[in-house]
Amino acid sequence: MQFHGEWVESIEQGREEASAAWAVPGSRICIGRYRCTVRYVGSIEGQKGLWVGIEWDDVSRGKHDGTHEGKRYFSCRRQGDACATFVRYAKLREHDVAFGKSLEKAISERYKTVEPSVREVVGAEEAALTAQCDGSLTQAGLSGMMISGLAVTPLVKSFMRNVRSLDLSDNLISSWRDVITLVSSLQNLKVLDLSKNMFDFTEIEGGPCNNLETLVLNNCVIENCKALEYIDAVFPKLKELYVYNNNVFSGVFSGVPSDVPGRTWTFSELNLVDIGGNTIKSWSTIAQSFGHLPNLRSLLVENNKIQSIDMQSMMDKGQFPSLEHLNVGGNCISNWESIQQLSCLRSLTELRFSRNPLCGDDTLRDRIQVIGRIKSLKWVNGSDISHAERRDSELAFLRRLDSFVPTKANLDSLLEIRIQYLENQYHVERNSSGRVGGPTSLGSGMIHIRLSCGSKLVEKRVPRSLTVNKLKMVVQKLTGVKAQDQVLILCRESDSSPASAEVISSEGTRELSFFSAVNGGDWHIRVEKGDTQSQLTLISEQEARMQTQEEDMRAIRAEEERLMKTRHDA
Repeated sequence: MQFHGEWVESIEQGREEASAAWAVPGSRICIGRYRCTVRYVGSIEGQKGLWVGIEWDDVSRGKHDGTHEGKRYFSCRRQGDACATFVRYAKLREHDVAFGKSLEKAISERYKTVEPSVREVVGAEEAALTAQCDGSLTQAGLSGMMISGLAVTPLVKSFMRNVRSLDLSDNLISSWRDVITLVSSLQNLKVLDLSKNMFDFTEIEGGPCNNLETLVLNNCVIENCKALEYIDAVFPKLKELYVYNNNVFSGVFSGVPSDVPGRTWTFSELNLVDIGGNTIKSWSTIAQSFGHLPNLRSLLVENNKIQSIDMQSMMDKGQFPSLEHLNVGGNCISNWESIQQLSCLRSLTELRFSRNPLCGDDTLRDRIQVIGRIKSLKWVNGSDISHAERRDSELAFLRRLDSFVPTKANLDSLLEIRIQYLENQYHVERNSSGRVGGPTSLGSGMIHIRLSCGSKLVEKRVPRSLTVNKLKMVVQKLTGVKAQDQVLILCRESDSSPASAEVISSEGTRELSFFSAVNGGDWHIRVEKGDTQSQLTLISEQEARMQTQEEDMRAIRAEEERLMKTRHDA
């Protein structure tokens, strides 16, 4: 027999359950300003009333992992973290909870659409919101609008039919199936940002969608690389994939999902991957996952926990055949042998490696090491490498090799090959102790230079230690142009651009070895006759070019910092 109090309590709980129809496990809601996912709705043993189990996006708000007094009621996406809480439904008033809105409603609010053919534009947004429902809108920004449903209504389809870039980041979207349906409906869509949403990637139905080229899934709490397989299955034409700040590699990218036979999963057209901030510890995980991609040109793996890089043992597998840009900044790399391993990447032209333990306070010294070790690089840490800088850095690398590599035993095969190349390039020999470099080896020997003055061409061998002032006397004897009237311009024959020419007339005490005027077939010195004013003009023009290059480098660094901050804040 049920007592009156129990009967009343049963009725109240029934009413709560009916009013809590919105609380469906898996739905995304916002309580106050904190976002979460509903994981459980029901009773709790030993407790009265209806309870809602939620997993907070902000882990610090959690108290447990879905268990109460030893009994598990639900599991969280982030296993092992205390990111969950039970909330009594009676305290969870609807006015405190944002249940999300439809895509159509968000479009109406953001773009002031009152019906499919009419849209009002008001206030300061007028310039930005001039596209009408005739489909002229090509970029749509709907970030942070509490969107939970992506139903493709007639208004959505009409209004967004020509949209090429869509930002749906920082919303309450949870259905991967809805994403697929939306992309399939918007055939002109190329770029989709879904950052700060959370999805269940077990829903593989739908697709393929061949229109999407760029997908951004930063900060989506992706806990398993299985998601990559689903993404490749649905969007086979992707060119750029961003999955920054997740934990994608809790498993290893398998290549072919067992549940979909007869289909290869190779990201065959992917040329950029951002897997930064994914707590990756092993370079082999990255190589196994992406090393086989034929068109991968840019790989961003910053802010992981990689300790070393081994490329040499994998080159027989043809790893990273097209990789040009690599960012390994902010990892745990503490040895220069790992940087040397990157010389195996024949297509590599840009490297970012700052914020690793191997980096010291002397950024110039680090830069010299990288340039000296890797021949193919054209950019290091966001700034380009000029012909003059490469020459000077390679010479400095040889000069300082004793400090860079303390003992000969530390010369691995890749470094030995590189040193031999530089020795031949700059006519440097090992000293009597068998060590490479040292000031005496670079200051000795003869070099072959070509002097051109008008139509007159003279070839001569001179000491590397010859200063510019003494060279002027040699030039005066060979060409008849007085030393005080000479304008000496060091040129690279293979590059006729003004930026590659260097006026050395004012560098009177510099030795030729400083400029590395080597092998007449590559470098030559052009002799022009001019007064002091003309020389000053040439030097001023050269300094102006250098100043412009420096300003360009500063602008590049500033833009890089801005983009990094934007991406990390996303």
